[in-house]
Amino acid sequence: MILVTGAAGRLGQRVVQRLVDRGDNVVGTDARALDDTPSRFVQTDLCDTVRVTDLVAQADAVIHTGAIPGPRQSEPYEIYRKNGQSTFNIIMAASERGLRRVVFSSSAFAVGWAPDASWFVPKYLPLDEDHPLMPFEPYGMSKQIGECFGEMIARSSETSVVSLRFTNVQNADGQAGFPLPATQP
Repeated sequence: MILVTGAAGRLGQRVVQRLVDRGDNVVGTDARALDDTPSRFVQTDLCDTVRVTDLVAQADAVIHTGAIPGPRQSEPYEIYRKNGQSTFNIIMAASERGLRRVVFSSSAFAVGWAPDASWFVPKYLPLDEDHPLMPFEPYGMSKQIGECFGEMIARSSETSVVSLRFTNVQNADGQAGFPLPATQP
C-alpha cells in the first residue's frame, strides 16, 4: 500500500489519482475531510505521532505532500510548527518501519523566495540541488528542515528520501493566470 499525505490538496489529489489509475493500492490522508476520492481515505492530523506511526505501519511506501501549502496560507508560527512536525513524524515513522523510500514534497521556497524579488539573488545560475538553501520566511524554512530530516534519515538508516522542490502547484482555475509577470530580470 502507498500512503499519500495531503490527499485533499492540489498536489496530493493528483498523486492519488495517478497511482490509482496505474493500479496501485493507495490510502490517502489529510487533516481536511475529503468526500470524493478514488482511494481509501483517513482523516488525521500528521502532527499526531501515534496516528502517523499507525498509518505508516500499514504502508509499503510514502509520498508526503501534506503541508500548509505556502507562506501566506496561515500565520508563520503555525506554518513552521505543522509543516516541520508532520514531516519529521512521517520520515521518522517510515525509517522505523524500514521503508525503502520516502518521497517528500519540498518547495522552491526552500531555495529562496521573498515578497521583494530583489532580496533573493542566486549564488549562480542555473539553480541546481547543490545551490545553498536560503529561505526568507517560515514556509521555506519548514521545507529546508524537511529536507534536512530526509538527509539525516538517509545517513542513519536504510530509508532513502527524495525531496522534490515543487513551485506554484495550481488547479485549472489558478493556471489561467500563468505565466506570471516577472518582477525583475
